[in-house]
Amino acid sequence: MENWRVKYSALISLMVVIFLLGCSLAVQGSIRVEPSRFIFNINPGERDTGAITVKNNSDRELFLTANFYDWLLDERNEMVFWDSGTLEATLAGLIRFNPRQFTLSPGESQIVRFTVEMPPDDEEPFERRGIIFFEHEEPFEEEGIGASIKTMIGTTIYVMPREYRLSFHIIDGMVHVTADQVCLAALLLGSDALVHTRFTIHYRVVAPGGRLIEEGQQREMVILPEEIRPVFFPLEQVQEPGDYRLMIEINFAGTDYKMTDILPFTVLE
Repeated sequence: MENWRVKYSALISLMVVIFLLGCSLAVQGSIRVEPSRFIFNINPGERDTGAITVKNNSDRELFLTANFYDWLLDERNEMVFWDSGTLEATLAGLIRFNPRQFTLSPGESQIVRFTVEMPPDDEEPFERRGIIFFEHEEPFEEEGIGASIKTMIGTTIYVMPREYRLSFHIIDGMVHVTADQVCLAALLLGSDALVHTRFTIHYRVVAPGGRLIEEGQQREMVILPEEIRPVFFPLEQVQEPGDYRLMIEINFAGTDYKMTDILPFTVLE
């Protein structure tokens, strides 16, 4: 972990942090799915139910197929999808939903109901997750070449044990100052929990003399169970040379718990 700055230096330049907390994508504006995310807290052996509303906002009839996938997050915090049953955290065999295929006329809606359960025999219950995608495929022809275009929009589903331990760490942090005095906050965050952690970062930049020069909040983020995740964001109001302090406050969804840290940094002449 001592070399994390080197490992993630390429990400500092890219600054692409795209975090999907539910996957409600406006695919060509033709299909709307609500809600975009379910979080269930149930005991081993218990079941719970939910309902998804799928609406056709287009001006044409759509034939939709519902498919279930595993997913995780890659190094850029983007969702990567796998066939159901591939990952350890899969909901394969633990979720049932109906209908799986249906046709919607323009403006028409369909309710898709589902049931999830937590395995009864887990010695140490852990989070299961997946995503139901509603997929529409239509032919496409360009310069005589036949192909098809598939649009997908989905609802993310988490099934968590009712009792769990939140274990979150600020492993390291720094403010990277480039040669042209651009300041970038870089945090390395980690979770030892068996469930995902949902959080927001509030920050303040204090200039020499205690003057507050910048304050902001990052959008809600997620760390999956037992993962380490880098987080980057720019500090836009630091323009003069001097010694500064970046004051971090992390708030966790569903709890009153907060975590704080202070990162001193210097902008040279």
